[in-house]
Amino acid sequence: MFQSSTTRSNALEMLCGIYQKLENTEFKYVTLVELKSMLGVVQDLESTRLEVWWLHERLDEVCKALWLSRGYPNLKMALASNYQEIEIKKKELDINGQAKMEKVSLQQKQVSTKRERARVINVNSGQHLRSTLSHFLILHSTCVLFIYKTSSY
Repeated sequence: MFQSSTTRSNALEMLCGIYQKLENTEFKYVTLVELKSMLGVVQDLESTRLEVWWLHERLDEVCKALWLSRGYPNLKMALASNYQEIEIKKKELDINGQAKMEKVSLQQKQVSTKRERARVINVNSGQHLRSTLSHFLILHSTCVLFIYKTSSY
């Protein structure tokens, strides 16, 4: 590990300095630059085979927490913006949905009107056809009767 007691003493002082800095500083005043510097020192101490993995893990956790806490206001604003956008989209869907329903209703009315016209035309055509057929039959019977009477003379 360390050959010289001075080097060992310096390593322990660095370790204690990091620990005290973290213990005495409120979380909101810790900066990412300080944390990165502390992580660098801890990594150097790890490379000398000092068992400081526990401090390395804590510094990683503090870095993540700091990163998340600094991003929180932005996340909160983004969330509010997303909720506003959702409400706008809902209103657009309601408006579009109503317009589509009105269009469907209008088309249904048009279809009903066309069906009614077709029914009337069909009824009128049927009546006209029956009337024409009736006239034709009367005319035909008259012609047959006339031919029969004229041929018997």
